[in-house]
Amino acid sequence: MRAAVSIDSRQMSSLLYWFIPTVMYFSILFLDNSVALKTHYIECSSWVIRDAGNLSYFNETKKEELVFEDIGFTIRVQEESFKSLTAFSNGTFLVTNSENRFRSFRIVGGNVTSEYMYTDINTKSVDVDWYDMPFCSSNPEVLVDVIASIDDNGFVEFFISWSDTLTKPCVMRIEIIRGVFGKDGNIVKQSRVHSTVFKIDGVDKFMWIGFIPQKENENVYCPGSIQ
Repeated sequence: MRAAVSIDSRQMSSLLYWFIPTVMYFSILFLDNSVALKTHYIECSSWVIRDAGNLSYFNETKKEELVFEDIGFTIRVQEESFKSLTAFSNGTFLVTNSENRFRSFRIVGGNVTSEYMYTDINTKSVDVDWYDMPFCSSNPEVLVDVIASIDDNGFVEFFISWSDTLTKPCVMRIEIIRGVFGKDGNIVKQSRVHSTVFKIDGVDKFMWIGFIPQKENENVYCPGSIQ
């Protein structure tokens, strides 16, 4: 079996292949709170029209993680390319490549373990859906649904919805981390390249936020923004 996160797949056992994503996740938990000064992503609050392509594969699970060695297309972002994906039931997913580089996207804080996790593999994007997440400590009875997507051009979006009334605003944080790890799963280099804190409340019962990768020597703007 080809390992998605190994330089030489013949040198990595099946056990190590499943072990690495778990070690990566717990290592990320203890990342320093500082954020890189360089702007890596531009935040968008207005809806962005995407071309997700056609649905290739669908998966539903109650497991704690899903691993896809090859998603069928290449995600290219800031001179890096990724073809593998791991999704966790606690609101984290990461993309990896054969050079042992990774980029992770996670919802931070709270009890974010979802009841169900769905993954849609399309020809140009991947969707990870977490349903019935008891996230908000301020509203523990309110279950939140999150749909996260990453496209082949590196664009990331989060669509968050809830059905019950929030008696108090719920504070959420999304972090984007990039790094490099060894074949044993130990992270040898990592940095938090973006972090955003926002509140969900109000009568709309949904919100959307997108992240456009900033290109080298090129200004990137959100659709509809003032340039």
